[in-house]
Amino acid sequence: PVCNRSTDAAKDTFAGRAQDTEGQYGPQEDALDILSMDLASDAKNLTGVVRVAKLATKVQTAPGGIDFRIQFTLPGQDPTAGNFFLNARTDPSGAPSFLLGLRTIVAQGQSTTAKLVDGTGTFDTAKHEVHITVPVSAVESGNVALAAGSNLSFAGLDETSARPTGVTPAT
Repeated sequence: PVCNRSTDAAKDTFAGRAQDTEGQYGPQEDALDILSMDLASDAKNLTGVVRVAKLATKVQTAPGGIDFRIQFTLPGQDPTAGNFFLNARTDPSGAPSFLLGLRTIVAQGQSTTAKLVDGTGTFDTAKHEVHITVPVSAVESGNVALAAGSNLSFAGLDETSARPTGVTPAT
């Protein structure tokens, strides 16, 4: 098994939003306030868990849905060139979807994403946790693949929540 944990301070969802031309910050939103997250695997599955201050599947300050992303790299993968990510999101109606994707950095501040496989998961509003599970066999790209005993890394990567203005899954 592989297990890594990342923590984050509470009450810090005041993020600058691209749609705010005056540089205002979005309101604090406990449904998007990540407290911790981790990754663990067994022989068949990789599972990410995001713990949130007060999880909800529909949020008034996020009419386009909500989005959580756990980014990680495998041994031999350069985080400045790309990384894998587990993604959980809801659409405007609150319906969830889950996936494993690959992010490739094409230029400074620019990247592309590709969906590698659909995942399964849950938005557990009682425990305030999001679970995302994908097959270990899908976590591969080029010469890197998730193998038994691999150390996954969060180093240099953002673990994010978002209020998308349009929910467009990686393709």
